[in-house]
Amino acid sequence: MKKSVVLVCGVLFTACSGMGNLKTRAAFDMKCDEGQLKFTEVGDASYGVEGCGQRQVYVCKGPERASMCSDWVLNSVEQKADK
Repeated sequence: MKKSVVLVCGVLFTACSGMGNLKTRAAFDMKCDEGQLKFTEVGDASYGVEGCGQRQVYVCKGPERASMCSDWVLNSVEQKADK
């Protein structure tokens, strides 16, 4: 039982780390607090991010799926969000 709990915790932490990296990167690029960002999955390894009047698209650099990605790259020209 203890092994399965440790395994589940490890898997959950890994799954969350990819999105944590994206939140940090997007907040920095957009000069926007992480709490003000809204994320929309637009592919297996890409997310649209909206916040502070801006819209961006990020893709995972590498073969990982979004939940395990450690390196996100901005893949769009700066856009103002529709109001």
